[in-house]
Amino acid sequence: MERLQKQPLTSPGSVSSSRDS
Repeated sequence: MERLQKQPLTSPGSVSSSRDS
């Protein structure tokens, strides 16, 4: 579960996609 939170933090693209959805 920690990895999922760390991924978006280092990957700005992932965060943008999550917010868009």
